Amino acid sequence: MHDDLQCSGMISPVQDLSRGLRPQSRRVLLVEDEPTIREYLSELLTHGGYAVDAAPDSLDALLHLMRGEYHCAILDLLLPDVNGLFLHHQIRRVDGELARRTVFITGSEESLPVHARARELRIPILPKPIPTSRLFEVLEAFGDRLPALAARMGRRQAR
Repeated sequence: MHDDLQCSGMISPVQDLSRGLRPQSRRVLLVEDEPTIREYLSELLTHGGYAVDAAPDSLDALLHLMRGEYHCAILDLLLPDVNGLFLHHQIRRVDGELARRTVFITGSEESLPVHARARELRIPILPKPIPTSRLFEVLEAFGDRLPALAARMGRRQAR
């Protein structure tokens, strides 16, 4: 099914990344408009131990965000309806912690102004095809920021 992606070198062995992450904190919000890439990343992340809510656009992403807590967000930098920076700004307004656990993915040229702004915000940007090991490194690094998420989830469950 994903032979074309395998040939591009995007698939590499997925390591066990369960160290230190609580199961309920391993949810990823994935926003990617290209169906093949969205499906591939969903499967890859699922095999890596993450629960994935995948959205094709910003509206769907914001609806998911209103319904759940996420370990991190993976946003396509150039979506058809808005750019990833605008979506990131909306996420920051709803969940500032999640905004700090965001990674952009892109197949566009690095010289675009949107790339410069993402770098100013110190948000990781991964090129397409996505280097799988680097993606999981970034997600694992976000695990260092989970105590605040765990505390918020505990408060929400206590209500």
